[in-house]
Amino acid sequence: TSSISNFISPHALSLGITTASLFFVIQAVFMMIARIFSGRLLEKLGMFRALLIGLVLDSASLLLLAGMNGRWMLYLSAALRGTGGGISLPLLNVMAVEHAERAERGRATSTYYAAYDVGSGIGGIVWGFTAQHLGGYPVVFLSAAVFYILTAIVTFRLTRKEN
Repeated sequence: TSSISNFISPHALSLGITTASLFFVIQAVFMMIARIFSGRLLEKLGMFRALLIGLVLDSASLLLLAGMNGRWMLYLSAALRGTGGGISLPLLNVMAVEHAERAERGRATSTYYAAYDVGSGIGGIVWGFTAQHLGGYPVVFLSAAVFYILTAIVTFRLTRKEN
């Protein structure tokens, strides 16, 4: 997510798209909608399968950003990212705390969010280096998509073991 939050605006501007701020509005709307329905998705498909859907949508969003050549791709990416994040982020939080003792759940949640923040900080540095030295913004989004895809593959394998 740090690849998007830090680099979507300069990437869009480099392509002459001046409405990058709408990305975050569209993402937020789709994230709220996804969170309304993610509980039912979880009940119907189970934890790993629901997470897999979120990761695939996030990956598709990043791939669109890597190849972006117009506003429509920016806005579609935002919708996919919002939906994917609306599904996957709450599930990851649940996974982080579900095995904690009742008295330790607050600490587990804090640890989850602290790790998320550290990852965002480190990600900003890594993606900044990538953008500057390894090929620009499309490489940033493509590389981030690869990480999501790898995570989706691991999740898929865990899903197969779960059944």
